Amino acid sequence: MAEGDDRSLPPSGAKKPSRPALPTSRLGWSALWLAVAASALWLLLPVLGVLVFGEQRSGGFMVAALLLAVVAAVFNLLVVSVWKQRSVINIVALVLTVPNAVIAVAEGVSMLSGLIF
Repeated sequence: MAEGDDRSLPPSGAKKPSRPALPTSRLGWSALWLAVAASALWLLLPVLGVLVFGEQRSGGFMVAALLLAVVAAVFNLLVVSVWKQRSVINIVALVLTVPNAVIAVAEGVSMLSGLIF
């Protein structure tokens, strides 16, 4: 940088750019809606399966909910870490979907172990 050339420096009273609250791309919005859908269906699909088909045939609904929760968590992780869509809402969605997926996988493993043993 040449002497007296301070175009790259912000003015002394300028604020640092803040993180956007809402996603700025379609990819960020897609990840957000997938997280909302996965969380809602993870709660609703098993209940709907038991109410409609009974206890014995509700396993498919649980598997579908588990897969959707895992897909949402992986997609949100990719959106935030790889594709750099770091809005506040996407980070919150990531923080909520990853534990949701871990719980869903643990629930699926316990369901399978109950069927095997």
